[in-house]
Amino acid sequence: MSRRLLYVITQTEFGGAQRYVLDLARAAQRAGYEVAVATGHDGDGAFDLRLEQAAVSHFKLQHLTRDISPLNDGRALLELRGLFAKLQPDLVHLNSTKAGVLGSLACGHHIRSVYTAHGWVFNEQLSAFKRFLYVTAERASAQRLNRIIVLSRYDWERGAAEGIPRNKMLVIQNGIEKQFYIPAETARRELSLFAGGIGAEDRVILCIANFYATKGLVHLIAAMPQVSERGKLVILGDGELRSELEAAVRSRNLEGRVFLPGRLEDASRFIKGADVFVLPSVKEGLPYVILEALQAEVPIVATTVGALPEILDHELVPPGNVQALSAAIDRQLASPRISKVTAPSVERMEQQTLGLYEEILGPQGG
Repeated sequence: MSRRLLYVITQTEFGGAQRYVLDLARAAQRAGYEVAVATGHDGDGAFDLRLEQAAVSHFKLQHLTRDISPLNDGRALLELRGLFAKLQPDLVHLNSTKAGVLGSLACGHHIRSVYTAHGWVFNEQLSAFKRFLYVTAERASAQRLNRIIVLSRYDWERGAAEGIPRNKMLVIQNGIEKQFYIPAETARRELSLFAGGIGAEDRVILCIANFYATKGLVHLIAAMPQVSERGKLVILGDGELRSELEAAVRSRNLEGRVFLPGRLEDASRFIKGADVFVLPSVKEGLPYVILEALQAEVPIVATTVGALPEILDHELVPPGNVQALSAAIDRQLASPRISKVTAPSVERMEQQTLGLYEEILGPQGG
């Protein structure tokens, strides 16, 4: 009899956490698990479509949202308990803070559970009260969880410092399979068509990110007036901060230098068209797009957050430091350096995670 495995995640935009769940869900199916995924209400549904294409059973949770709402969160908890009673999973793998907190309550001590912290939420810039709430919630959840996966040694240490049990945390890095990248000249022409206004003598600065505050895009736009005028910035993505980012572009008169053409499916295939790839995040776990930039062998500028100092060997700047960011971009444009680091493989991530499932569940039938 196959064992039943349920993944729970809050948002349905196809970002890094969703890619992680999809990779693991497919690997678990290949390993003989009966797999299902439950997704929350927020997002554009792109992840649900990917699950359908991969023939992974999935369920929609109408009340599971990213924002804190006592009434809605109570309904989401009941919804999760109902789904668990219906599916009778042997193991629940929770992803993202909201799913982790509510999912651990729904599992209690009778359903075995794993939680992946895709970068601790208490690492974000929060008010003292909100930070206290999140730390308290993560500590309480940890008591009910069997194990907690973190993506970097940094997050292991941050969790331990905030009272998360050390013996429950395990570092398993994200990994990627070999990707297809459009050749550099073709990718550059395509980016020029999407963005408009990129000439043959211009240098392409590329960023791929959802428009969330944690991605630090406002700092990247603020850095552009100090970057060589030949540099043209293309940010592929979209999200809740679009109007704010567009206003930032206008206020600095950067309409001819900064372009926000929207989301592109499989945007990372255009990475080789970049003269430099930039990720200015103020909070991260281990972003897939950096692993893709490593694999594509393009110059990178990133920030000293999450796992990034553990996998990159140069051009890391403090988060939110506009001057340091612009200077690092100019250095990479003037004298490109390509990292020699090899991106972790998806096979290793899958093997380590499936091994953890077996450790928690014990022998078949046990």
